[in-house]
Amino acid sequence: MRDDPPRPAQHRRPRPGPHRGPLAAQQRRPAPPPRARAEAGPRRPARPVGHGRGGRPMSTKATAPVLRLTDVHRVHGDGEAAVHALRGVSFTAYAGELVAVMGPSGSGKSTLLTIAGGLDQPTSGSVEVEGTDLVGLSHAERARTRRTSVGYVFQGFNLVPALTAAENVALPRELDGVRSGEARRDALAALEEVGIAALADRFPDDMSGGQQQRVAIARAIVGERRLV
Repeated sequence: MRDDPPRPAQHRRPRPGPHRGPLAAQQRRPAPPPRARAEAGPRRPARPVGHGRGGRPMSTKATAPVLRLTDVHRVHGDGEAAVHALRGVSFTAYAGELVAVMGPSGSGKSTLLTIAGGLDQPTSGSVEVEGTDLVGLSHAERARTRRTSVGYVFQGFNLVPALTAAENVALPRELDGVRSGEARRDALAALEEVGIAALADRFPDDMSGGQQQRVAIARAIVGERRLV
């Protein structure tokens, strides 16, 4: 065997990493001046719940629930044949909310909607629409509330066959005392909103089922109703 001469000691090159010491202080990025944040503008504080633009409190009408049901019961029939469609239902809905009522057939969904819309009365409990309890109103007063505050889209649409789309939509406005010209303008705006303004002068029998449904929706949202 051949004896090789000893190799000189090798110094390993240190891996690159953060420098420590005076060199690191020179390479460290200087902090921004104190006035930099002021020049960028102060951070806008979070808007409190129930406050509008500029931090101004919203009106009570805007923050109060549009619909409030409290311990609502609905019983059909008497005695052993009585059917309890609703048992102690309570909930609230606010402006801008989308509330879905789900359940199997016969669970009381339609009964709940007819009571919330003022088309039926509960056996017990209270139903308030914009602070007005519908239970204490007469039939005529509930009808007036439906025309001004509540819009209802029926499953069968319930359009008047002898009236055009615009006339069907304008009908609740005219019943509320609005002049025919203004009522038609409101109806055309509602039909435009649902995308069928071109069908304003067409009768329901000349429309498809989907078009009739849009007319029913336009009739429900025409005016200043806040609950549909």
